Amino acid sequence: MAGTAEPTSTWIEDAAPATILDDQLARVMLVGSPTTMPDLSVVSDIPKGPQAHVAIQGSATDPIGTHFHGVDQFQVFVRGSGTVGGHQVVEGTAHYADRYTVYGPLRPGPAGMAYLTLRADHDTGVSFMPAAREKLADALQASGRSAADRRNLTIELHDPADSGTWQDLVEEDDGLRMAVSVPGPGEDVKALPVAGAGGYALVLEGSLVTGEGRSTPTGSLRWLPAGSEIAGRAGPAGARVVLLQFPA
Repeated sequence: MAGTAEPTSTWIEDAAPATILDDQLARVMLVGSPTTMPDLSVVSDIPKGPQAHVAIQGSATDPIGTHFHGVDQFQVFVRGSGTVGGHQVVEGTAHYADRYTVYGPLRPGPAGMAYLTLRADHDTGVSFMPAAREKLADALQASGRSAADRRNLTIELHDPADSGTWQDLVEEDDGLRMAVSVPGPGEDVKALPVAGAGGYALVLEGSLVTGEGRSTPTGSLRWLPAGSEIAGRAGPAGARVVLLQFPA
């Protein structure tokens, strides 16, 4: 897995791969740069700012083992299907894990799977279990966070009851938020302020016409810092737009 991309707050198109090869195991950077190398070593100088990539696991590849990260993380499944731990995931499933939360393994289904991995901060390096048990205990002790406080959520990004509004699928006091809007053709996406530690806007279906007149197609992704907002108008086929906001 390799590749680099500079941090950006502009829309990134074609974040979802068109096809998945059976033996494909890849990571394509979308925002920021890698911190964990193919040999699982960690770069010596971890940059600041958001980090995002698309991960691709072909059907013939080995599962990615149970592990944790040192940062909060969303994953959105955009191609194929598989499982995360005991949870079935398909296109349109979102997974969230607090930092120092163990999850997995990630097993691709018969057509493989691809998923966006989204972070507000660059990862400090993947830690696989059970080898990293002592590292996890030390990290939790230093953070002051108990095991019971760690969230590990799998959510279907389904349609809201009212297509003209945003529906919160998850909304927590610390700023964690998953919200979805599904406007019809030509309908406005009502402005939604971004809070917490910032978040990602994702066009999961259809297209979104921005205030600058740019049409962002299915699979488009944008990092939004706290204090900014999502707004626009659905394209001719409507849209499904998602906000994935990190806790402060």
